Amino acid sequence: MANIKKVIPHILKWEGGWSNDPNDKGGPTMKGVTLAVYTAYCAKKGKPKPTQTTLKAISQEDWEDILKTMYWDRWKADNINN
Repeated sequence: MANIKKVIPHILKWEGGWSNDPNDKGGPTMKGVTLAVYTAYCAKKGKPKPTQTTLKAISQEDWEDILKTMYWDRWKADNINN
């Protein structure tokens, strides 16, 4: 079974910071999480609608929960052999 904790450093190596490139259709992005994804996550969790400022300040805990619940689980990554 794959271990999400082992993947996190690799993701952060490539997606580790803030981006708001006008040529990137994803728009404002922090650590690979777009504002649209963060907005959907906050709505699911009953949190206030985020802004670019709150996305920039996303907690590691929220970021990891987004990775797990909105990506990892969708990929059924727990079924991948390391």
